Amino acid sequence: MGLREIQGGKPGIGPSIARSGLTVLSAGFALGASAHRAAYGLRLRRPAHLDVPVISVGNIAVGGTGKTPFVAWLAKRLLAAGRKPGILARGYGPDVIHPGERGGPLNDEGAVLRHVLGRGVPQRQDPDRVRGGRALLEAYPETDVILLDDGFQHYALARDLDIVLLDAMCPFGFGRLLPRGRLRERPEALARAGAVVLTRIDALDDALRQTLISRVSQLTPAPVTGARTRPTAFRTGEREEPPSALQGVPVYAVSG
Repeated sequence: MGLREIQGGKPGIGPSIARSGLTVLSAGFALGASAHRAAYGLRLRRPAHLDVPVISVGNIAVGGTGKTPFVAWLAKRLLAAGRKPGILARGYGPDVIHPGERGGPLNDEGAVLRHVLGRGVPQRQDPDRVRGGRALLEAYPETDVILLDDGFQHYALARDLDIVLLDAMCPFGFGRLLPRGRLRERPEALARAGAVVLTRIDALDDALRQTLISRVSQLTPAPVTGARTRPTAFRTGEREEPPSALQGVPVYAVSG
């Protein structure tokens, strides 16, 4: 029995007892999160500003909402528009790339972005996003916009735009804050968003899609749109081939 099953309402005495304990812990999480927000809302703490625009890509629930591929897509769009984006992230987990260069080491998500975007888009990973952002701009002064990966709850760094991603299959994290549910913040936090993107929207039929868009639109004045993930190519070493090349070929998939 996994945590997600308990959070999702798995029936039985054991899961019910576990949910009761998690509900108590959620109250503590809510108190801490509220105090953190209030410190900035009351101007007891002030966010730091960088010298270039900052675009945050974040979410309100834990779990995969597609932030990494969206950051890659957004970086490509900025490059096509003639901008010079850099990517700033916390860097959860162990480092898998030690480039020995100005950008510093990268974890697995950073390695994926490096593979997709190449070395032309600098990255910096630092739990202190203010320090990391300043270091990135010092090392790569040509950078003229920063993409803040997973920054919606990081109030210490000021943003010019907050893009919030919601997984259309579980947009509101079972309706409860961590650890009883999967929410980092309550859905009302979407009022701070500059744009909301519903990922995996193609998994819903037309009626459910419109219902979800309508519900989210009631929570925020920001534009709400959908995104679907589709394969464009697969790579083996330096080769890149169309997805159709896999037709009829046995495939072993690994995700982590």
